[in-house]
Amino acid sequence: MDDDMVPVPDDLWQEANEHTSRGNFDKAIEIYKYTLIRYGANNLANEYANARLGDILFMLGQTDLAEDHLRKALSYNPENPDYHRTLGVIYYTQYEWENAVKEYRVALEKEPWNGKYLLALGEAVFNSGDKKTGLEYCIRRRLFIRTTQNF
Repeated sequence: MDDDMVPVPDDLWQEANEHTSRGNFDKAIEIYKYTLIRYGANNLANEYANARLGDILFMLGQTDLAEDHLRKALSYNPENPDYHRTLGVIYYTQYEWENAVKEYRVALEKEPWNGKYLLALGEAVFNSGDKKTGLEYCIRRRLFIRTTQNF
């Protein structure tokens, strides 16, 4: 088996997660970047490392780099609603309402039962200027929560 196709050891992921949870973001970033280089032919490793880098960089306020890494993660797994949601959050914080709405819509299409995605979409639509539709989404989310709590 080619070295590049070897699965990333779980302890490497665990170490990166431990550094992230302790706030040692520089070390976590270093591990994820190493993963991208060392396991470059492993699509799953690329997806996960890019997604985690996107999350960390966003927390650090490096939104352009975060967006780049999340887009790379999406290139490996365009069906992941959480990647779309995170991109929506990035756009939301930059007041890019149209892009935020687009990403939240995709996330909600992937998980129509997710009330958090529905609320995020409602807020972005509201802030984009369509206050009536935005409020309707937010109300729908509230009704959604009420009906799901009854089961």
